[in-house]
Amino acid sequence: MKFYILYGGVLFNPDKSRITPGHGVNELIKIPVPMYVIDHPDGLAVVDTGLSYEHFPDWMKPDTRDEPECRIDRQLAKLGYDPERVKYVIMTHLHADHAGAMENLPKATFIVRREELKEAWFPKDRNPGGCGYIFDDYKNTRFFNYLELEDNVEYDVFGDGSVICMDTRGHSRGHQSVIVNLPNSGKLVIAADAASLKEQIDGRDAPGGHLWSTEAGMIAIDRLRTLREQGALVLLGHEPAQVGTLKFAPAFYD
Repeated sequence: MKFYILYGGVLFNPDKSRITPGHGVNELIKIPVPMYVIDHPDGLAVVDTGLSYEHFPDWMKPDTRDEPECRIDRQLAKLGYDPERVKYVIMTHLHADHAGAMENLPKATFIVRREELKEAWFPKDRNPGGCGYIFDDYKNTRFFNYLELEDNVEYDVFGDGSVICMDTRGHSRGHQSVIVNLPNSGKLVIAADAASLKEQIDGRDAPGGHLWSTEAGMIAIDRLRTLREQGALVLLGHEPAQVGTLKFAPAFYD
């Protein structure tokens, strides 16, 4: 197995307190957007598809950077993988900084929580940017192949314990994180926005931003803290300080 971390672009939030309620008011934060690739003997899996600048409404574009070379299919090709051979795309959730290039991997099976699909297609809040979803990101994926997971289910993607999807709803209604067990590098956990920043997991702070449920978010934080205490490397969703400590593609974990 090989596990790659890809740089998927960057967002600039002029008010950090939007994602850390009560902390960092009017503090600018540069938010990295990662994506992940798992080269497994039984097939290639992608976790999240980054952001799509072209889908952002005009009022959001000043807070991001247009980096088309970061698009998931282009980065796969640079690593020597055929994007059309991707077997699975695991979506932690469908917010705009995680689902931007779903339409560019049409032959894959998308592993998504059923409740996340409901929220993305029929959100209760349709205010611009108010629910985290951008419909243009996935409007062309309606007839893609989906594997819809229920709440509380842990799903073994390849059937051998190497890639496990676990329920971490809270940040969004159907958020999931991914446990990756590697032969040499050990256990890695893709937290995504169940824990975007180190201070959230260290201080047991509820994840901010487009938060669906504080209570569920805290349960997810505690699950991630337990995994970290057991020795797992928890890959935080958008932690700037963690970026410099990680290996990014073309380097990989194995």
